[in-house]
Amino acid sequence: MTLTEQSIRALKGTPGKVRFYGDDNGLRLRVLPSGKRSWTQRLTVGGKRRDLGLGSWPAVSLDKARFVAETNKRDARTGDDPATVTVHDALRATLAQHDIEGKQLSAIERMFQNHAAALLGKPVCLIVRRDVTGVLKPIWRAKPETATKLLVEFNRLFRYAIAESYTNDNPADPEIIKGGLGSQKRKTQHHKALAWAKVPAALAKVD
Repeated sequence: MTLTEQSIRALKGTPGKVRFYGDDNGLRLRVLPSGKRSWTQRLTVGGKRRDLGLGSWPAVSLDKARFVAETNKRDARTGDDPATVTVHDALRATLAQHDIEGKQLSAIERMFQNHAAALLGKPVCLIVRRDVTGVLKPIWRAKPETATKLLVEFNRLFRYAIAESYTNDNPADPEIIKGGLGSQKRKTQHHKALAWAKVPAALAKVD
């Protein structure tokens, strides 16, 4: 059967059985008895069969799963290991493209290590929006400046990855991410009180 988002939504779990529904390029949808659905791909790499996990549906859409499956199959044909471009690889390439180096480079990499280390080793093509919101949410209000800087770098990273055909969407689109995380608390800046003796002179300047 050719899968569609509509047909996937209609699939139900079968008590006591795990069912697989095939698509192109070895892509398969696995449906557990509970009804939970996830993507797998069966490939032959270097003469050996491999089954790859491509994430759960609907977090990973049908279009994204197909893109990853096609990319993996192309890499397998040329002898490359599928899905090997990681978030860290894309980050370093993006920073190099923008001539970011020295202290600025170190600061950005340190920011990712401190707040997004769990994502750095993952294939960039498998990152979904909830991965990005997951690392931003704990600091979105507690550290708004850091969270905003991290979102800027995530957005730049995925725009680069799309241009290089490493992925087909941007899970760090700022408008969507900000809409989901809500407003941020900003520190209120209090100005030092003006000495009483200087008040007349200050009022005179206002006039």
